[in-house]
Amino acid sequence: MFLFLTSVLLEQVVALDAQNIVAVSCGEAHTLALNDKGQVYAWGLDSDGQLGLLGSEECIRVPRKVECSPLELEGMASWVIILPVMK
Repeated sequence: MFLFLTSVLLEQVVALDAQNIVAVSCGEAHTLALNDKGQVYAWGLDSDGQLGLLGSEECIRVPRKVECSPLELEGMASWVIILPVMK
């Protein structure tokens, strides 16, 4: 079975307006955004802990800062695809 994306709904994430976002990574139902200071923000479905937000509820609707060290982020690079943000 092949699935093709036929339409995309783009929506501004107002909660990140004050951030200079340099990269975005999207999963099936969650999103991570990296700012120019190396801080990561996450939102979406967190049923399996994919957002890295300990003790969070199952669905995060407003981006939250992920508390982690640069070393932890470096280890994630092997399985996270980061796309540059077009300005």
